[in-house]
Amino acid sequence: MLKSLGDNVNRQSVASAFGKVEYKGVTKLVKFQPNGEVEGANDFIYQVKGGKIIVLGNTVDLIKS
Repeated sequence: MLKSLGDNVNRQSVASAFGKVEYKGVTKLVKFQPNGEVEGANDFIYQVKGGKIIVLGNTVDLIKS
């Protein structure tokens, strides 16, 4: 999704891209409301870095920052 933004990556373009996400995950459908909030239950974002899984935070807090 973010690769489609190319070199023009800024807060607004990322927020707009997330508004178009509709992804069937392992346990549920991941989709965002027009205001950027995650539809349904709170979700957590993880990153694999150096072979370790790191919790970046929950989507509600990450979108607000």
